[in-house]
Amino acid sequence: MPISGNDLKQEALNIARRLQIEGFTGRNGWIQKFMKRNDLKTITLHGEEAAASQEVADNWIANDVPEIIQPYRNEDIFNCDELGTQYRALPKENSCTKRTEDKRWKSQ
Repeated sequence: MPISGNDLKQEALNIARRLQIEGFTGRNGWIQKFMKRNDLKTITLHGEEAAASQEVADNWIANDVPEIIQPYRNEDIFNCDELGTQYRALPKENSCTKRTEDKRWKSQ
């Protein structure tokens, strides 16, 4: 799941608030140092990298979804038409990636 710098900052602010840390602002310098400490990089996904495989999606629907929804009653399962809108709202830049052993970038 791509995570933008703004999403990372907002989550850091939420955590600081819950931990009652006074004066934490989550400035860009803090975000950059956090990413450096955790070996995270910002990448921009293009073309096929940003697209999901239809085969993988079909396989997930056929094999994983039935297992996921099995413990729920039919009346507790809802239509998710708004998923398309949320999918399009995902950032193109991913701020939480890590370099793999073969020197490629991998989403967390």
